[in-house]
Amino acid sequence: MLILVLISLIIIAAEEESSSDNESPAAVENNNIDEGVKKNEGPIPQEEVIFTIAPKPSDTGNATENCQKHRDKVPCLCAMFNTSCSLPRIKELCPKTCLCNKVLNAVPMQIPTEGACEDRRSDCEELAAKNCCNKATMEARMKELCPKSCGSCT
Repeated sequence: MLILVLISLIIIAAEEESSSDNESPAAVENNNIDEGVKKNEGPIPQEEVIFTIAPKPSDTGNATENCQKHRDKVPCLCAMFNTSCSLPRIKELCPKTCLCNKVLNAVPMQIPTEGACEDRRSDCEELAAKNCCNKATMEARMKELCPKSCGSCT
């Protein structure tokens, strides 16, 4: 067991050393952009900057398997902000939603007519099933967007 731990530490140290010695092409390009700004020359025009970023090993392969491996940390939040995966915090909290590109189509906002009780999102029933209507941080927004599914119609 001790031997396995030592081997793991050696491998990690070797990877860190090799990664610090070799800058990726993207890192070099980012440095060039920063240098251009520092010299008051302005950033390098976008068409001159070429980025090559390889996918992470965990993101390659069978998408179904990857979706099953990940779990959203805050399902209600992930369901509400499913189109915001470009935000780092959403990506961190919602790996399954962002990795699997689960985009639920929102129903356009409608001004309700008096007496009408309609959900304004196509995924309201799913959100209500996850108990999002009763979460303190989501309750007001859920009742506004999903009054029918949350049972808040009068």
